[in-house]
This record gives sequence, structure tokens and C-alpha cells, in this order.
Amino acid sequence: MSKEMFMDAHEELIGAYLEAHPEATEDEAVNATADKAYDRMVDKLADLGDRIKDQMKEEGRWRK
Repeated sequence: MSKEMFMDAHEELIGAYLEAHPEATEDEAVNATADKAYDRMVDKLADLGDRIKDQMKEEGRWRK
């Protein structure tokens, strides 16, 4: 799952970068956005974990 999430985030950021920098090559966009894509993926995974935890709490299935 995390690989797909990284790739989705990276593709979004590459597209945005190329729109903002039309003179850039795709390789430049890939290099310029890789770290941000990783950070975005980590944030999305953390959000997903929080949603699952909240759902389990609501269902009475969460144990510490």
C-alpha cells in the first residue's frame, strides 16, 4: 500500500511542478518532488491510521 501511496503522491507533485515550471524536464520534476512525495505519503498513512483507530474506538474494538 505505501508504494502505491508514494507513487500517487509523487505523480501529483510532479504534475504540479511541471505546471509551475514549464521549462523543467520530467527528471528535474522527479528529483525536485521526491522528498515532498515521501512526506505526503507519511502524512496520508498517519491519517489512515488515525481513522482506523477512531473507527475501532467507536465500535468498541480498540484496546491499548
